[in-house]
Amino acid sequence: MDHEAQCVFVASGDLHAAQVRGFLEAAGISTVLRGESLRQTHGLTIDGLGAVKILVADEDVEQARALLAEAEDGRLRLADDADVRDARAPEGPRQQADGTSEER
Repeated sequence: MDHEAQCVFVASGDLHAAQVRGFLEAAGISTVLRGESLRQTHGLTIDGLGAVKILVADEDVEQARALLAEAEDGRLRLADDADVRDARAPEGPRQQADGTSEER
């Protein structure tokens, strides 16, 4: 990533940062994490000590902020009955939310 980067999100700790970072990188946006070292050495996440800034290159800022806004607004949420199987997976019974199977 170029030395010019902007913060697009501030996460509460490493786990939250990893989730957001994975989301952005799955969309092809490279990220860099910055934060206080106390979060790693002492596991502190209170009062902003565990804050992790997620930085992206200048050219990706607009796309990253748009994706994060869509996620925050719930526009990327799947329906409860959405079929999320990989299209390349072999056909077979589909697992329902209640644990039963449904033939295709």
